[in-house]
Amino acid sequence: MGSLDGIRVLDLSQQLPGPYATLLLASLGAEVIKVEPPSGDIAREVDHRMFEIVNAGKRSVVLDLKQARSRDLLKQLVRGCDVLVEGFRPGTVARLGADYATVSALRPDIVYCSISGFGVDGPYRDIPGHDLNYLGVSGGATSRAEAQEIGIPCIDLGSGTIAALSIVAALLERERTGLGRYLDVALLDSAVFFSGVKVPPTGGAEPAYMTAAAADGLELSIAVIEDKFWRNICRGLGWSDWLQDEALATHERRRARAQEIQERLRARIAEHPRAQWLAELWEADVPVAPVNAPAQVALDPQVQARGLMDNTDGPSAAVPLAPLPFELRAQQLLPPPALGEHTEHILKQIEVGELPR
Repeated sequence: MGSLDGIRVLDLSQQLPGPYATLLLASLGAEVIKVEPPSGDIAREVDHRMFEIVNAGKRSVVLDLKQARSRDLLKQLVRGCDVLVEGFRPGTVARLGADYATVSALRPDIVYCSISGFGVDGPYRDIPGHDLNYLGVSGGATSRAEAQEIGIPCIDLGSGTIAALSIVAALLERERTGLGRYLDVALLDSAVFFSGVKVPPTGGAEPAYMTAAAADGLELSIAVIEDKFWRNICRGLGWSDWLQDEALATHERRRARAQEIQERLRARIAEHPRAQWLAELWEADVPVAPVNAPAQVALDPQVQARGLMDNTDGPSAAVPLAPLPFELRAQQLLPPPALGEHTEHILKQIEVGELPR
């Protein structure tokens, strides 16, 4: 039994933000019905691993919403659902008969969440986009170097989290009022907030916020910002000269010598194996950690202790689980569905009146 047991979600979204939002809901115990076109979620083809991770625990039904028969079936599905999530460009759902006006007329208390790149209004509403586009507009990637360093689709994932949180809040509100809610979640909104929280420095680069390779070729991350951690790393590395240097005593002063600090750090870390540095710098209370290659993540002792990966098929095939508190997770989710795997069963449920409530 999960926190959202008894909640049924109709997911019309593809790729990452919407499916990640509904993965979080499924991980909390909601039943998620994934509606796919005959060609399937595009992620099945362009990023199969991502598809498998964010679509675990869902049921797949194929509907061609360009056809009247499929639109009628969708309306019958809507009557039995508490939440609808869609990720089309603004205006598309109206042509498919799945817009909020149509859906809420069938199910007045439905929580309807639209996830789009730039939002349902404004001059950019019809422009296609991806993470990097939203980061560029938000000021989060102002140079080519910054853009190339962005690996994790942080805006997609962050916006999916915002969508899931908003849906849960709207469901809680519905418990009090009996009313549904329309939610407009734009990826740009998350990008602007995230970029505004951590404004790129203008007084020089972060001097000791970097990765470095140890003598054995393994890397560690160094994230020294606060002055106390600067003193700690100087002690841990045996840098008595810089520990006493007032010109490096504050973060702002160190920024002016960022390149010099980074070069000395890389040279010093290269003198000993990573395990030695981790032990010594952790003992000195310095924020450092191993940099894992993707295949090593499932073997990391902290990852294992937290139960963050599904290792059923062995470490080499391990996949990450939804990042929710263990206490809230529903039972382990089933593998992601094959395209249309549950179409026949769900249509049968509609036919005999089992699905609508």
